Amino acid sequence: MNGCGPPPGLPRDPLPREVVPVASTRRARSVAAVACGFLVILGVPVAHAQTYKVQVYADVGELDMKIEPIPHDDVLVVRLTNHSPGRVRCDLLYDAAPQTPSRKTTYIDAGKTEESSLRAQREWFRVNVKATCRAVAPR
Repeated sequence: MNGCGPPPGLPRDPLPREVVPVASTRRARSVAAVACGFLVILGVPVAHAQTYKVQVYADVGELDMKIEPIPHDDVLVVRLTNHSPGRVRCDLLYDAAPQTPSRKTTYIDAGKTEESSLRAQREWFRVNVKATCRAVAPR
């Protein structure tokens, strides 16, 4: 094929094609490359969706608790719902290697829902969450 028509055996395209000058195409590529370079230099975060698995290990004893992970691209939200008659304290340990493990404590009143979250500082592939919930003595 010499670039002057369709390959042998294919019909000729009856519709006129738009001709784009090579110089403007090269210029557009150059502008796009320079713009991407500036974004990288300025530290602008590039939209990047990551997928990861979440494993929750719950130690709630006799409490009626619902613990559900809600994974997003750059943050993991753990929704804690207390169906028990009293106030509950939940200690959460997030292990999202290679990130440093993180501990958070959340208090949930009876019949309420609270959220705890961990923001990604590095790319992770799996997050293990250990939730230990205990009843809190009334004030």
